Amino acid sequence: MGDVILWERHAVWAGAVLVRVGILIFGAWQDAHLEVPFTDVDYYVYADAARHVLNGESPFMRHTYRYTPLLAYIMLPCHLVTFSFGKVLFAIMDLVLGALIERTLLFRGVSPRAALWSAATWLWNPMSFTVSTRGNADVLICTMVVATIYLFVKRHLVLGSIMFGLAVHFKIYPLVYAASLLIFLDERYTRKGRSVLNRARLGMFVISASVFLGLLGLFYWMYGWEFVYETYLYHFVRRDNRHNFSPYFYALYLGFAYPSSMFSGLMAFLPQMLPVAVAAYCLGRDLPFAFFVQTVLFVAFNKVSTAQYFIWYWSLVPLVLPYSRASWKRGLFLVAAWFAGELHWLYWAFQLEMVARPVFTMVWLACLAFFAVNCMILMNIIQLHRHTPCFDTSGNVAQLTPSKQ
Repeated sequence: MGDVILWERHAVWAGAVLVRVGILIFGAWQDAHLEVPFTDVDYYVYADAARHVLNGESPFMRHTYRYTPLLAYIMLPCHLVTFSFGKVLFAIMDLVLGALIERTLLFRGVSPRAALWSAATWLWNPMSFTVSTRGNADVLICTMVVATIYLFVKRHLVLGSIMFGLAVHFKIYPLVYAASLLIFLDERYTRKGRSVLNRARLGMFVISASVFLGLLGLFYWMYGWEFVYETYLYHFVRRDNRHNFSPYFYALYLGFAYPSSMFSGLMAFLPQMLPVAVAAYCLGRDLPFAFFVQTVLFVAFNKVSTAQYFIWYWSLVPLVLPYSRASWKRGLFLVAAWFAGELHWLYWAFQLEMVARPVFTMVWLACLAFFAVNCMILMNIIQLHRHTPCFDTSGNVAQLTPSKQ
């Protein structure tokens, strides 16, 4: 069995590396020779922002740059080494994410084969290697989130808290995981008596907040209010009437000519916060599953939901696969239902944006159908999940028994 697992690991990992290398090479060729570029348009935004930083200017001088300045600094080698640096980095982090998935599952007692093939569902997911090799930076936040899970499950409180603070700084949405982490850091984690305000919870809050506020203060000092607005506050008032899978699509379209407000943005966030908070309270001890459910709910209920958001929860799927009682047929049905909902939406979006047909109502109905599909899939996943707290009542790692793998 050991030799078989070793051979399988070599095949899975070597193949994953070669696929990404091959796509990076092909992408460079396509950019140079074909009219339709391979590189994601956002990659040019990151690179332009990095050029401004290199020139001693604000990254926000680049129109539509609405990310942390840290990303622009990460992209500096694009102008100092090679323009493809960012894509190579994202592809490497894509592989690191797969390694973190495998190591997390192994630590939780999942068999080596199950852990490997669960990680393979990410490593060989066309969505993952396409997004990273095209130069989309969302793989960075996905890696930070999975690293946060890994570090907390391993009881590395300080490192986990630092990573969580960094993740929230990088993109504000991981803040929703704070409630799950507070539930997770209970007496099972500390191996001490029950206490609402224990040292682990206090430490997590202080360290994570210090990292977030420290970076916030640094970049506010460097770039002022524009940094705060573009990186964080903009997303409360953001309104996309294109490329938006959200059930709020039609309302945003009808009100697009009117100025948005922070109040209306906050009102849209309130309906999504209730199910996200309930998921944290009910599932927090099973930290990977809590993160997964919260992410699906956050994306599904968000007033803006673009295709790149889907990778946020697809990166967490491998962490919950070994704990599912779903049959292969049920699993394939759920995956097919998700892609059917997406393709249905893409058909009407193509008619609207490429053919210029006035089908806004049909796009909205496709948004509602996709929302319903996501809710149906999530309910099935929750019902078929073997809820397994990361630690048992004695504080030891709760093992997934071989009979359940």
